[in-house]
Amino acid sequence: MTTVAEFWQALEEAADPTAYRPQRRPDVIAARLETAVAPYYVLKQPQSKTYLRLSEADYATWWQMDGRNRVKDLLYYNLKRYSTLPIQHLNTLIAEMRAGQFFQDSPVNVYDQIEERLAARQPASRGQKLLKGFLYSEYAFTGLDEPFSQLYRRARPLFHPVAQTILLALILIGGGLFLWLFQQKAYPLVSGGWGIVTFILANTVVLAIHETAHGLATKHIGRELDRGGFLIYMGMPAFFVDTRDI
Repeated sequence: MTTVAEFWQALEEAADPTAYRPQRRPDVIAARLETAVAPYYVLKQPQSKTYLRLSEADYATWWQMDGRNRVKDLLYYNLKRYSTLPIQHLNTLIAEMRAGQFFQDSPVNVYDQIEERLAARQPASRGQKLLKGFLYSEYAFTGLDEPFSQLYRRARPLFHPVAQTILLALILIGGGLFLWLFQQKAYPLVSGGWGIVTFILANTVVLAIHETAHGLATKHIGRELDRGGFLIYMGMPAFFVDTRDI
C-alpha cells in the first residue's frame, strides 16, 4: 500500500521526471556477453530474480545512476559522450529498471494501483475471465533451484558424450518412425474413442520432459533456476521453467 509521502513523491516525479535521481542497487549482478553484432550486458536482480538486457551505452548510463545524478544529468551525459539525446529511451529504461527493482527505492505504481481499484469495482464478466484463462493461465512456483540441483546430480550421466549420442540416435529413430507412420496415414494416438485424451496426455508428458531438460541444461552450465510451473496455453496443458539466468 502506498503511503502519503510516497504518493506525493511519485506525483512530484510525474510532474517533473527529469528531477528524479535513480540510485542503482549494489547487489545487482552484471554479465557482459558477446554476439556477432555487438556486445551487450545483462543485469540480474538477485532478490526479485528479474533480468534486464542493456546495450553498452545503456550500461555506461547505468553506472552513472549513483543517486546524485538526476535524469537531466544522465541526458547531458549521453549528449556529451554519445552525441545523442535519448529522452524517450531513457525514460523507458528507467521505468523498466524501477519495475525490475534495480534501484534502491521501491517502485511506486500509483496509477496502476488506481487502475486496479477501478477495475475491481467493475469486474469483467465470467465469460471474459474464462476465455482469458483458457487462452493463457500461469501457475508459477519459486525455489526450484535446489530440487533441480539434486535432480541434476542424479541425471548428470545423461550429459556424457556417450549418453548424448544414444539420445541423438533415439531422436533420429523416433523421427523416422513418425515419418513412416505419416506416410502410412496411421495415427494411433488420435484414433479411437480416447484418441484426443491420449494425445493430450502424450503431449503433456513430452512437454514435461522437454522443460525438465531445459532445467537440467541450466544446472549443467552452473546457472540458477528459481522459477517454473504449469501453464494453460490455448486450452492445452503445458509446463515452463525460467532459464533467463543462462
